[in-house]
Amino acid sequence: MSTTVPPSVVEAFCADGIVDVDYSDILVPPQTSVSPEIASYSTGFPPATRTPRTSGGIPPRGTDMNGILRAATAHTAWVAAGGQYAFNADVVSVAGGYPVGAVLQSAVNPLLYFQNTVDGNVNDPDSVTTGWIPFTPVATPTGLQTPTLAAGSNPLALTAGVGFVDATANAAGSTITNLTGGFNGQIVVISQMTADPVTLDNAGNMRLPFAITLTQFDSCALRFSSALNKWVKV
Repeated sequence: MSTTVPPSVVEAFCADGIVDVDYSDILVPPQTSVSPEIASYSTGFPPATRTPRTSGGIPPRGTDMNGILRAATAHTAWVAAGGQYAFNADVVSVAGGYPVGAVLQSAVNPLLYFQNTVDGNVNDPDSVTTGWIPFTPVATPTGLQTPTLAAGSNPLALTAGVGFVDATANAAGSTITNLTGGFNGQIVVISQMTADPVTLDNAGNMRLPFAITLTQFDSCALRFSSALNKWVKV
């Protein structure tokens, strides 16, 4: 197998074409009752297109070829651009459901994914999670945030991709009341970097058995649950 990366397919073949002029939308059921040379996903190019003209054959339509290549390369371009597939009712109706191991992106929250555990799963995981396991591939980001906290109670807004928060407290002491900006499954490790204490409040959106005070270089790991809308101590 060649290790040379092929040229990227950045848009669909015949992308700027006009339907029914430059390309045809290829349908699933056979179209030979409309005209014996029309291609479909069920029959491909039908027998008339593979029969010599002298025997009554009809050449395949160029618009069908363009339509097939357009449909196929549209998906290639989508995947090459990093596109992820969400639940598709058309796939379910034709294939009978998703196979075990299938992974879909949430159409509601693009940072949430679902992996299927039941063969032939017909449930939309954004509404019915039966047979689907929600997850995020970046539960533990590696980014570092180094906020300097004001005295008293403060919410803390997390920046994107943060997995570690090295906090500097005010000399009078600082309390973090809420964490905002997290996504489902995200883990954040909060550390106190100075001798002044930082307290994590159990009355806000952090589900703690009691308020936790971090001394210098002490830390606490929290995971965010979108179902609870809370950060839970790990």
